[in-house]
Amino acid sequence: MDIHENGDIFWSEFMKKENALKHLLYERTHESYDKATKIINDIAKNLGFIVNIIFGIDIRNSVILTERINHIEIIISPMMQRTNINYVNILYAAYKKCFSQDFSSWSVIKYLPWKSNAIQNITVTYCDDEKTIEVVSNDFEYHPIVDHNTGKISIILFVNDDIAKYIIKKEKYDINGTSRELWIPKDCGIYTVLNATVGEFHLLNTIDKMEICLKSEEKEITRHKIDKLTDVVTMVASNPMTDIYNCFRCGYSNKQTTLKQCKCKKAWYCDTICQKAHRSLHKLNCINSV
Repeated sequence: MDIHENGDIFWSEFMKKENALKHLLYERTHESYDKATKIINDIAKNLGFIVNIIFGIDIRNSVILTERINHIEIIISPMMQRTNINYVNILYAAYKKCFSQDFSSWSVIKYLPWKSNAIQNITVTYCDDEKTIEVVSNDFEYHPIVDHNTGKISIILFVNDDIAKYIIKKEKYDINGTSRELWIPKDCGIYTVLNATVGEFHLLNTIDKMEICLKSEEKEITRHKIDKLTDVVTMVASNPMTDIYNCFRCGYSNKQTTLKQCKCKKAWYCDTICQKAHRSLHKLNCINSV
């Protein structure tokens, strides 16, 4: 069966389990949450979708909002892999086709939530010979190469020599007939750090290419702390050519969910819940307010 047809089947199967999923999530325990995520991910896996589906409850874009009490987010992640983006888009398109109206109790989001200060708190933990190693943002620096025409950023990522053996390894590649040894990620540790720095959407769509070096290498290249990459991505994303805009209430972008414009053409919202919650602020500048 065509994978696009499986998108419709996924939401049909979801609706059969909707009440059971809500019951589990409203229990608000780790055990019930795990059961709910297993149910929905098993549906996706059985239909051939290589994604990870997680839930959020009482929150919007990682923030608890009073108007979102008992509201469920269904977040579809490509698991930080570009090859999985198509599966995410198919599931989201099927959702929009099957459910055209706003739902008061649940909504669907593409890509993991992200806040610009997430990098300040990120820690990736490794265990070696009964010793715990914590990889933090200070272990990384970067050099940006920005293409303003495409809105893409390539980076040279510098890794602290002391933690290199935990997160990167060298492999040989043939590049234009020349054999080279390149540093590549050993696991998802680097991607976890980059996800905290720029968010999953920008990690997969705004960052184009990445070369990895040790901090002791390439000494002549200008470097910046990894948390400054957030500023570069924000600058590129704010370029009108990229066509990225955000909900005025929760901050989700139009690349994660469908946004609707206020009649005044000055504000965007992902649903009526966000629009109503932001009304007291927006009405001060909205020409349609009465």
